[in-house]
Amino acid sequence: KGGTGPVRMAQVRQLEGISETEVTEAPAHYDPITEARLKALKEMAGLLFDQGEENNSAAGQVNRRGASSYNRGTGSLSGEKAERSQIQYHLSQAIDAQTSGQDDLATSELKAAIDMGVNQSASFFVYGLLLRRKDPETALEFLKKSVRNPSYALGSYLLMAEVEEKNSLLQDAAVHSLYALKLADIETVPFEQQDELNQ
Repeated sequence: KGGTGPVRMAQVRQLEGISETEVTEAPAHYDPITEARLKALKEMAGLLFDQGEENNSAAGQVNRRGASSYNRGTGSLSGEKAERSQIQYHLSQAIDAQTSGQDDLATSELKAAIDMGVNQSASFFVYGLLLRRKDPETALEFLKKSVRNPSYALGSYLLMAEVEEKNSLLQDAAVHSLYALKLADIETVPFEQQDELNQ
């Protein structure tokens, strides 16, 4: 019983190369795409953790109902909860595959979760990242969704520019590179100066 979120979170931290004791210290600095990827994996693992807590509270309610609900053949697992469990399974498998370098498996598991209704910028970013070489058109479609989230905007713009350049869409690549440069510049100044620099 219980969620797998804490286990997945530990795997993501292991992927970053940091120990549990280093989590509270200053974070390591990576390139913007790697930072966005690690942030996305943490968010996905956090989603598993949240769903695990929901399942635990639901399990407590099931125990109070007694065995009669199981005898009817349906238990208390509604269609929605069953679907949520399947989504949780696919996300869990995608994180496992990512942390062990199995990108093809991660891609297929993430696609299954998205097809089942996952509507999360983190998942869109990782999916676009994984697809950028094999299916650039689909990658762009998902990166255009993840770029709307400020947490993934810089990484998404950089990936979009990379995909567009490789596909000779040079004007689009240039525009998205400039957006990425703008976001990177804004991150280098104190918060109170960001609006002015943005202008």
